[in-house]
Amino acid sequence: MDTINATVTRDGKWWVADFTVDGHEYGTQARRLGDIAAEVADAAALMTDRDPSDYTVTITAADPQWAALVEDYQSATADLARAQDAARDASRAAVTALRAQGLTGRDVAALMGISPQRISQIVA
Repeated sequence: MDTINATVTRDGKWWVADFTVDGHEYGTQARRLGDIAAEVADAAALMTDRDPSDYTVTITAADPQWAALVEDYQSATADLARAQDAARDASRAAVTALRAQGLTGRDVAALMGISPQRISQIVA
């Protein structure tokens, strides 16, 4: 499967995508941004005599401000995922260590500020 990197701009009521396939530059358009990846894959397939499913399309905004906003969002969500993983690992370690020292699930829950049911989920 080939990846096509399409750069999109807004032109009136249309989204315009520019992309390169096999060293040739092409363009296509769609009314909704959500449709542009399929349009790019269809156009690439038409130009190369391949199936649209042969392509994975990534969309990048041509406007640097839009691209920066999206990059900030993606960075923040990646940071959040790492923080959630760290919190999960820390909660599991805390529950395991406290239970190993003889504390009940209810005691551990009270210390950690979470419900006894959550303690049960963590140790499961």
